[in-house]
Amino acid sequence: MKIDDLIVTQETLTEVKQLQEMVDFVKANGFFTKEEIASYNANNEGSVKRGSFKGVSEHPKLISITEFEDGSRFVHDGHHRLSSIHIGGRDFLREDEFNVYKMCYQDYDTINFDKKFVTPFVPSHEIRLADFSDFKNIAVKLIKENKINEAIYFIRNNKGMYCKKRSIFKIGELVKGM
Repeated sequence: MKIDDLIVTQETLTEVKQLQEMVDFVKANGFFTKEEIASYNANNEGSVKRGSFKGVSEHPKLISITEFEDGSRFVHDGHHRLSSIHIGGRDFLREDEFNVYKMCYQDYDTINFDKKFVTPFVPSHEIRLADFSDFKNIAVKLIKENKINEAIYFIRNNKGMYCKKRSIFKIGELVKGM
């Protein structure tokens, strides 16, 4: 899959300082497969950090791409890996580096408490901020306290805490803005 065919859903990256190790991995002909991620995690126990190759996840998962009803493909999870691939000079993803999930735009703009999806937005027009943890913590706390109506009100009335009007589309634009 060509990286330029993907649309980012995140405005910036959170752990930019950890990109260099990932870029070096790409330049050494590395691919972010489940096996490579698991192997790295096993060899670097205790260094697991969200968003970095130092354990892209405690449970290795591939780059997650959402395909919408119009055929547009958006990066749901994996912006750091895609950025490192771009910076490292590769312009494609191998099939064992990603999963594609089909969704409707309406689903992405719908609160889903069961999946703890409390940041609904319209990815064709809006983009997520890199760090919306404060927002999510408040929303999840309200849900855990069974204050569902308050949670819905909070989510719908504080969208600016987790997203804004889209200003970039491609991974190259995201990287350029770092």
